[in-house]
Amino acid sequence: MSQKAQDQRMTIMKKGVWEKLIHAENSDDLLNLSVSTYPHNLVEVKRDAYWGFDPEHGGENQLANILMEIRSEAIRVMERQLRYD
Repeated sequence: MSQKAQDQRMTIMKKGVWEKLIHAENSDDLLNLSVSTYPHNLVEVKRDAYWGFDPEHGGENQLANILMEIRSEAIRVMERQLRYD
C-alpha cells in the first residue's frame, strides 16, 4: 500500500473514531476514561496486523495509536479550558 493510501486510511479512521466518540450517549464519560489512562500506552488486542496487536503475531496497533492521539487532544483541550476558567 502506498504512503498516500495509508495516510488516507488513517485520516478516515481518525475521523470515524472521533465522530463515534463525540456522538456517543456517554461521550463525556468515555473522554474522561480515556484521559484517566494517561500516560500509559494502549493496546488494541485483535488479530488485525494493521489496526491491532496480537500477542502471538504482533501488529502495528494503529487503532490504539489513534485512541492515544485523541486522548492527547482531549488533554490539551482540558488544560486550555482550566487556564481560562
